[in-house]
Formats: sequence, structure tokens, C-alpha cells
Amino acid sequence: MARAAEKGFKLAKPWGDSAPYDVTVERGGEFLRVQVKSTMCEAHPKKPHHQRGVFVANMRHISIQRYRASDFDYLAVYVIPRNVWYIIPSEVATRKGAIRVAPGNPRNQYERFREAWRLLRNHEPSRKQRGGITMAGAILHSGF
Repeated sequence: MARAAEKGFKLAKPWGDSAPYDVTVERGGEFLRVQVKSTMCEAHPKKPHHQRGVFVANMRHISIQRYRASDFDYLAVYVIPRNVWYIIPSEVATRKGAIRVAPGNPRNQYERFREAWRLLRNHEPSRKQRGGITMAGAILHSGF
């Protein structure tokens, strides 16, 4: 949240742990839901499908269920040892049970999302995606 605030985003955190996202980012009256994951777990270099410099973030709820694209709008993955962020759209992030990022490796499928804060600023919802929560929608569904 601190990094996003430094970049000028307005943020809110849902009360409790009842939401499948960790924070909302306000943009022009629309709230984008962001799930935040951090990792310092470097993939094991002795396993054939892992490489040194690849960090893994698990894509499961505490309840062991996998996230769905409708659970949040963006995934923010913080790679602690490298001090880098990946901002990944939910429809991309939820395709697999784990996200493997390799900071600085252009062959990594997620490298295009490294420090991609622009996605939160220029968000345009896809047809499949709910597209965030508007203030009017939040009030309407809250019962006020």
C-alpha cells in the first residue's frame, strides 16, 4: 500500500478478512480490487523445471481454494529480495495455481507486468471482467 500511495493512488482496505482482495484503489469514482501477494521464495534450482532467480507466489486463498478472475481486478506481486512489483490483470493471474516471476528475464511471461502501475491508472474493464466497484454501486448494494 505504501508503494501505491507514493505513486499517488488513493487506497482503502476492506474491514476484516472477508473479501478475496486486500485493497481497493480508487480511480475517478471507481474502485479496483487488488489482491496483494509477496514472495521471497526462490524456486529450487535443483528441480528441472525451476531456475535460479525465479520467485513463486501461490495463487490460493487461505481456504486452499484457487482464486477466480472475478475475485479481484489486479494481482500485485511484491518480490521482496529484488524490491520489485508486478501488477497483473486477474484474467492473466488466475490461469495457474502459482505465479513464477523472474525479475529482469525478458523471457518470463510476466515480465511485461513488472512495475506496470500504469494498468491501475489506465484501467479499462474487459467484457469478461466486472471492472471494479463504483461508488453508486457500493451504496446501492449496501442497503443505504
